[in-house]
Amino acid sequence: MLNKDIKILMISFSNRGALLSKRIEEILDYKIDNYAFYKYASINNLKSFDNIKELIKNNFNNYDYLIFVGALGIAVREISPYIKNKYVDPGVIVIDELGKFTIPILSGHIGLSNLFARALSKKLNNILVVTTATDLNNRFKVDEFAVINDLYIENPGLLKEISSTILNQDLPCIIDFKHDEIANGLYIDNKGELGIMISYHHNPVFNRTLKLIPKSLIIGIGCKKDTPVDKIREALNKVLNDNDLSIHAVKEIASIDLKKEEKGLIELSKELNVEFITYSKDELNKLDGIFSSSDFVLKTTGVDCVCERAAKIKSDRLLIKKTVYNSVTISIGIIDYQIKFNYEE
Repeated sequence: MLNKDIKILMISFSNRGALLSKRIEEILDYKIDNYAFYKYASINNLKSFDNIKELIKNNFNNYDYLIFVGALGIAVREISPYIKNKYVDPGVIVIDELGKFTIPILSGHIGLSNLFARALSKKLNNILVVTTATDLNNRFKVDEFAVINDLYIENPGLLKEISSTILNQDLPCIIDFKHDEIANGLYIDNKGELGIMISYHHNPVFNRTLKLIPKSLIIGIGCKKDTPVDKIREALNKVLNDNDLSIHAVKEIASIDLKKEEKGLIELSKELNVEFITYSKDELNKLDGIFSSSDFVLKTTGVDCVCERAAKIKSDRLLIKKTVYNSVTISIGIIDYQIKFNYEE
């Protein structure tokens, strides 16, 4: 489940460690910069370092994962000055030079180190040492789950409370998407003091709600030339608020290619950090279905309804049909997202 484009820095300190690191590089299908202490680098055809402090200082934040092949204490001492928090730190895994143990020590869940270490341990056929409580007790790992499913965590301050509570009791959750069998520690319900909401909706369900939001909404927009971004943003917020939809669920903004240079649409997509996609009139007209129709829009663009067709072309169904506000037309399509509770590397 890891991205194939991840970057790994692997570091070994002895000849046995260098030999093992070469074996690890052979069995992993990822980009690895493989360093060994200078005495053992050249004989094993690996990159060389002579100062571990400088190597870590210059590279700690340049990789997704650091794999130390050597003593756990060395890894702890060398990474400790650079650790910030689990949202930005790279994953760190330690493997002893004989390959007996695989030990994830940093960013186990959000950084997916535990998941990576489980897969690596299977390949090396060694003992996996995981110390996080939810893993040890086979309970729902909410932060790892959110990363695997590419879910926006709206209120991360609740993550710690959710994880600590779920060790002792099951928590209610609501899920607005297709999913496999839910994980140990959850049950489907919409009542409770503390719970999890996996949804494209905005309004919380529980008194204290951890909202996990899939990027599942495609926003189709039509507007007059040179419509300012403020008017487009206001129209979008109006439609989202009126329909209890989360802005964090927006995946793309879409329109006709006549609008590909429309400054307001470009600015809004950058604000939301989403892609702005445009389609030709032929692509939009190919869509089957019943859409709102405007003779003026048809005469101007060659398409009877830009916003609905643009919203539908990459979505599974229209959630919101054509809505007009401040001369901006908006339609919203939804993708039938698949939530995975069961996943493996």
